[in-house]
Amino acid sequence: KRPVPQHNERAAIRNPVKHFHEPIIMLGHFDTPFLILVLTLLGIGLVTLFSSSYASSLYYLGNSYYYILRQLFFAVVGVAAMLAASLVNYRFLRNFCWLAYAGSLVLLAACYLFPAQNGAQRWIQLGPLSFQPSEIAKFAVILLFAHLMDRDKDKMGKMVEGTWRYIVLYGMVAGILVFQPHLSGTLLIGFISLTLMLVGGTKFSNLLKIGVPAVIVGLILAFLLQDFILEQFAH
Repeated sequence: KRPVPQHNERAAIRNPVKHFHEPIIMLGHFDTPFLILVLTLLGIGLVTLFSSSYASSLYYLGNSYYYILRQLFFAVVGVAAMLAASLVNYRFLRNFCWLAYAGSLVLLAACYLFPAQNGAQRWIQLGPLSFQPSEIAKFAVILLFAHLMDRDKDKMGKMVEGTWRYIVLYGMVAGILVFQPHLSGTLLIGFISLTLMLVGGTKFSNLLKIGVPAVIVGLILAFLLQDFILEQFAH
């Protein structure tokens, strides 16, 4: 027979995050091929941006290097942030999974407080800086899904804990995105969520039980709301 867990062991099983005592900062080895790939893609992006923007930036702004210098600054900041983040023990981040998810919902909703750009309210403008909260939502969804799937791995085959829970969590994000409108972000986060569910242990049969009726309802709604949907694709 298996030994009965003691009181503190039972508490650790119920709340593994609360009893997490690993170091926050951990030094390790870089994945060199992956780092080279990321920097190569970054370099290609910068070259492409410069080749496509130098003429227009010279004509409209009087400076051929305006966009490339601006993007180069953000690239350097991004690489520095990436290197700093690589030192953080990623397991420690699960302590903030619900906070990150709730914060991303607040930021997504806050987009409606700012003026629309090109017919869409998906940006938050803070002085000269602007960002899309959907980028934060992608990270938050991955973090929360991974935490729940690791904590409840033995329940992933169930309909409620292993399927509906994640659909609802994604639906709360998608419900805000689709009306911004931000269809590409909605589809991308949906694809990420579905991939995590399949990798995490959600039964494909459970997805079919929900997916088939959802597709039928979706087709009916698409027919009834085709003008609205076409407008979302336009943005």
